[in-house]
Amino acid sequence: MSNRYDWSKFQKLIRRVHNLYVNSDIKKETKKTKKSLLEYALIDTKDTAFLVITKQIYYWFTLGYIQNRINALAVVPEWWAVRKGADRPQLVILFKSEGNKSNYYTLHIPHYDGRKSSTCPISTYTKGNYRGCLTLRDNSKFICYASSEREAESVINDAKKHIIEKFLLGSTITIGTTQKKNFKTDKVKPVSGKFFSSGSLKSNPDWIVYY
Repeated sequence: MSNRYDWSKFQKLIRRVHNLYVNSDIKKETKKTKKSLLEYALIDTKDTAFLVITKQIYYWFTLGYIQNRINALAVVPEWWAVRKGADRPQLVILFKSEGNKSNYYTLHIPHYDGRKSSTCPISTYTKGNYRGCLTLRDNSKFICYASSEREAESVINDAKKHIIEKFLLGSTITIGTTQKKNFKTDKVKPVSGKFFSSGSLKSNPDWIVYY
């Protein structure tokens, strides 16, 4: 049976680990308002057990920092139409719906140039029924679904800036509405990016970046 001494030791451990994460994010944050919100999540030595749990929930779930540590969605490279090209490098970008926080989507950029940046290659955009497809010279494809032809073209152009140039030679773009899928208009923003230099031949990414 545990006693007050056991709780005191365990609380000290929880406080040390939790505050390590919070202080790290405070240092990274550039907005004063967000810094202030994070400071409320710091656990104090005099906090009760209830307050310790409340602050953990506030930081990890209310502020959403759980997404920076645990990705519950299976984000893996695609198998391309030409199976022998499964080793093509690609960046897998995870997007989250701004309207429904439980909805997530992915975009795969084939032959990604490997640059790691805290700025996502594809910014916030609106999903919809317009299918945009960029077919590269080796038949690998970048596919997106957007709210309009212009939106699809914009997403494709953003992706092209980060594809190895030689694979863009002779590439083609097709954009049109689709009847097989009926997507609701949904504004989505990037959450994370995972780079797989060996495509689907290796399940672990070379690096992960959070946006």
